[in-house]
Amino acid sequence: LEGPTRDRIVVIRNEHMVEDWNSIERLMGGRNNIVSGLNFPHDNSHEKNETEKFLSDGSRRALCQASCNDIYVYKSILRRGKNLKPEDVEESLAELRNICPKEADMVDREG
Repeated sequence: LEGPTRDRIVVIRNEHMVEDWNSIERLMGGRNNIVSGLNFPHDNSHEKNETEKFLSDGSRRALCQASCNDIYVYKSILRRGKNLKPEDVEESLAELRNICPKEADMVDREG
């Protein structure tokens, strides 16, 4: 990310879209729970069968390793999100840790 690393940004995580949208609304002085009960599509492609969802452990590790820089940026974005509470950041890091444990726990370059 360019700019000073102390700059704060607002963040909407795909997996927590409704909660994050509402937290930004509150941050801007708006109403609580302006968005509720909505189903935001997380995947607008065709429905997948089980064989399309499978990724071998070796392939997953290779993908995580190849995504190391992207994961670094993702973690930085989470930590700079002024609408995210520390437990929100930890929840997303735990979700990342389930997929890419080594990369999720790597020490960030700036800290």
